[in-house]
Amino acid sequence: MAKYRVYNRRQQGLAETTRLILEISGAEYENDWDKEKGSTPLGQLPVLHVQKSTGEWESIAESSAIERFLAADLGLLGSNPIEAAVLDMYHAAWGDMIAMFMWKVWRASNDDSKQRGATEFWGLFPKFLEVHENILAIRGPFYGGEEPSLPDIYAFTWLNRFITKWIPSPVDSITEEKYPRMWALWKSIRENVKIKDYIESGRWQLKE
Repeated sequence: MAKYRVYNRRQQGLAETTRLILEISGAEYENDWDKEKGSTPLGQLPVLHVQKSTGEWESIAESSAIERFLAADLGLLGSNPIEAAVLDMYHAAWGDMIAMFMWKVWRASNDDSKQRGATEFWGLFPKFLEVHENILAIRGPFYGGEEPSLPDIYAFTWLNRFITKWIPSPVDSITEEKYPRMWALWKSIRENVKIKDYIESGRWQLKE
C-alpha cells in the first residue's frame, strides 16, 4: 500500500510539484481528489496524507510545507542542515516570485487587473531569471550541484508551464539563448525517464 496520498482538485494546480517530487524519487503514491475542502486541516487543497510508522495517517496542507517535507523524506533536500537551508532558500525565492504571479495574474479579479498583473510580473521575472542564471553558473547544473533537488523541481514546474505555453507567456520570454542554464535545467528534468513517463501518461488527470 502506498505511503503517500495526494489530494487535489481535478487539475495540476499547486499539487504538481508534489507529484513531480514523488515521481522523480520513484515513490509509490495514490493520486486522488477531494470534494470537501472543509475536511482538510486548513480548509484548502492540496493535501498530502502520510502514513506514519504507527500505521496512522497524518494530513499536511500548504503546498510549500508538503514539498519541503517530501524533499526531506525522499532525499531531495541536501545531506545536512546547511545544505537543506541553502536549497530551501532557492525554493523560497522561487515561491515568492510565483506567489506574485498567482495573486496578480492567476487570481486577478477581472481582465484589466489580470493584464496589469501580467505586465508587472513579466517585467520582473526576466530579472529574477538572470539572477538565478548566475547562481546556476556557480552551483550548477542544478541548485545542489550534479543532481536535481527541491528548488530544481519547483523551478521546473513553472518553467515547463511557461515554456510549453500551458500558461500563456510573452513570445520568446524564456529561450535557450537568453537563459541557457535555466533552459538546461528545464530540459534535463523534462527528459528524465520518470518525469517524461509521468508527463506523457497524464497521470495527474483524475477521473470521475
